[in-house]
Amino acid sequence: MHEMTVKRRKINILISPAGMAAAYHLTVLARQYFSDDVSIHLCDTNPGYLIAASTRAASYTQITPFIDRNHRKQLLDIMKQKSIDIFLPMIEQELCTFPSDDEDLARIGIRCVSIPCTIISLVQNKRFMIRFLSNHGIPVPHEMTKKEIRRRGIYFAKPIDGYGSKGSMRISGEDVAPYISSGTMLVEELCKGPEVTIETFNTKNLFSTICRQRLETKGGVCTKARIFFDPTLHTLANRVCSLLPLPPAICIQVMKNSKKQWVVTDVNPRLGAGTSMASAYGWSLGSALLSYLLDRDSKQWLTKQKRDVYVVRTYQDIIMKR
Repeated sequence: MHEMTVKRRKINILISPAGMAAAYHLTVLARQYFSDDVSIHLCDTNPGYLIAASTRAASYTQITPFIDRNHRKQLLDIMKQKSIDIFLPMIEQELCTFPSDDEDLARIGIRCVSIPCTIISLVQNKRFMIRFLSNHGIPVPHEMTKKEIRRRGIYFAKPIDGYGSKGSMRISGEDVAPYISSGTMLVEELCKGPEVTIETFNTKNLFSTICRQRLETKGGVCTKARIFFDPTLHTLANRVCSLLPLPPAICIQVMKNSKKQWVVTDVNPRLGAGTSMASAYGWSLGSALLSYLLDRDSKQWLTKQKRDVYVVRTYQDIIMKR
């Protein structure tokens, strides 16, 4: 008699928005290393023929923008239709729309890799986040007041409710007053390089980091980088993660202030756009995350090299079917 083998059902993972570089990277990793266990489903506001990751996914659905009042309901309906097991938000707006302790998701048995409701206000407001970190002893850039502004000085302004580096700019002392008065921009001392992203894997049983120094950026996305391990920045990232209930795969931005001290300029509770560059080095945050979600050992994906590595990003051309 032949023994019957029962085929296991694949874990259905929904990623949104799918147009992010990290979403494409996760989709590629899932197909390359986890295809027997995972099916990736994607959503984005663009049609599928404009989303590269759609060519590697089990399904793709075009959805309404975040600001649409039906956006949340539409995603919930898709999750039910596709029998989704795990939801991976890729951007702050989606993280805040679907927190990890979302009651609707819990009711239909979906695990959401997100932030809890308790820190939504910190993620939505960069001033709140910076002040929270400062109050807990984490070095951060100095926030400028009107009295401290010097006419010939150069400062850094970023939207209080922004994400990543979108809308951030250098600004002169002559032009800064309206930004402070508006209440919509956070004006800080101008920090100096190097600009470093600490890629961070943080679970109960494993904490690991690797650093990505930005050598060139285009459109806010790192295109040339030095990948390295730094014990000081590892400790700093660990301190941040000990303060906040963050998802397992995140990135923390740091630079040096006028005193040449490392300061945390941003905490992104998600994968970064340049995450794949560290994967090329051999330290794969995306693979570690997928492994963790499958209840497997993530450590094998987080190998540190003995020397620094330089990674450059180039483009791939993909013909899409409309």
